[in-house]
Amino acid sequence: MIITVLERVKKCLNERGTNTIRALGRAFRTIDSFNGDRKVDKEEFYFGLKDQGVTISKREAEVLLDFLDTNEDGFVNYDEFLVGIRGKPN
Repeated sequence: MIITVLERVKKCLNERGTNTIRALGRAFRTIDSFNGDRKVDKEEFYFGLKDQGVTISKREAEVLLDFLDTNEDGFVNYDEFLVGIRGKPN
């Protein structure tokens, strides 16, 4: 399930022209626009992805956030978002 959701999010972001690091940075700042603390909680993540045009359920957003949250602090920071969406740099 998680890979399907992640691929759907990637596809949607790419279709909106969010395929460069700079564009992903803007997308992340938009998702983090509720409080601008440079980390995104489950609520921000769900509504932020919806604002980016991603069709996603709350449950899917929670599962995806948990997957992207590699340091397991309950948030997705910019680095986790970037690596999750683009992949690890070579």
